[in-house]
Amino acid sequence: MQEQKKKYLTLSERIQKLRSQGLLIDSQTEFVDKINEIGYYKLINGYRDVFLDNNKQYYKSTKFEEIVALYNFDNNLKSITLKMIFDFEVNMKSLISEQFSNKYGINDNNYFKIENFNILNKKEFENFKTCFFKEKNKIVEKYNTENKILNEAVINYYTKYNTFPLYIVFKIATFGNMSIFYSKMKEPDKIEIAKNFNVFAVYLENYLRNMNLFRNVCAHNERLFCFRTQNAIRMKIYKDYYKKLNIPLDTKSNTFKYGIKDYFSLLIMLKNLISGQKFDLMVKQIKKELKILKKEIQGPAYNNVMHRLGFNKDWFKITKVK
Repeated sequence: MQEQKKKYLTLSERIQKLRSQGLLIDSQTEFVDKINEIGYYKLINGYRDVFLDNNKQYYKSTKFEEIVALYNFDNNLKSITLKMIFDFEVNMKSLISEQFSNKYGINDNNYFKIENFNILNKKEFENFKTCFFKEKNKIVEKYNTENKILNEAVINYYTKYNTFPLYIVFKIATFGNMSIFYSKMKEPDKIEIAKNFNVFAVYLENYLRNMNLFRNVCAHNERLFCFRTQNAIRMKIYKDYYKKLNIPLDTKSNTFKYGIKDYFSLLIMLKNLISGQKFDLMVKQIKKELKILKKEIQGPAYNNVMHRLGFNKDWFKITKVK
C-alpha cells in the first residue's frame, strides 16, 4: 500500500479550509499578518480545540480574533504563573542551601558525600554528583565567556578554594535539578525544609516534580491553560479545599473533577508554597485576564477554557479557604 503524503496548503488554501469549517475570517490581510507573527500551527492547531463542536466544526459565529484572544490570554497566564514559580524557586533554593551548608559544610567535597544523602547505590550517587558538577563547570564557563556575569567575589572564591558553596551551584541549577536534589536528601532534612511551608515532606516532593512541569511549559512557551501533568497532586489533606469550593467527585476515577492534574492543581500547590499576599495577587491577576477573555470569546468556548483550567464558578474563593 502506497504511503499517503499530506499535501502542503498555502495560506489561501488554509483560509478556505477554515472558512469551510465555520471560522469567520473578516480580513485576509490581518489573518496573514498574525500567522506570520505567531505561526499557523502554533496559533490555529494549538488553540482551536475549545472552539470546536463534536463534529469538529467551529461554533456558530466564531471569529479568528477569538483564537487570537485565547492565545493572548494563555501568554499572559504564563507570565503571571512564571513570576510566582520563580519567586518560590528562589526561596526554595535558599532554604535548601542554607540548611544543607549549615549541617554538612560549604565546600562541595564536604556536602557532596554519599552519607549526606538518601542514596545507597554508589553508581547512582556518582550520576547524581556528576549532574551538579556540570552546573559548577557551567558557572566557571559563564564567567569566562560572558564577561563577569557573576560577582567578582564569587570567582575569587573559586580561584582560592577551587570549590563552590551550594548556594552558588543553585544559582545556575535548574528547577528540575533542585527537585532531584530535594528528593535525594535524607528524610529528616526534607522534613526540616517542608516545615517552612507547613506541609509534609512527601507532599513537597510531589509538588516540586509537578511544578517543574508547569514551569517548563511556561519557559518553553507551550500551552498552559490546558496542560495536565501525568502524576496527580497529593491532595488527601486538602480535601476541605475541594469540598468548600464545591468541586464535584468524578465517579469514574473516584477523585475530584478538578484540581488534580490541571492548572487548578498548580494553584493549590502555590497556595501552600508562596505568601498569602503573593497568592492573592496572582488570583486577582488571573481573574482580570479571565474577565477580558470572557468579553472576547463566546460562551461555549469560554466554558471549555474554564474546564481545561480546572476552574469551576467558585475557583477564586481558594484565597479564603483555610
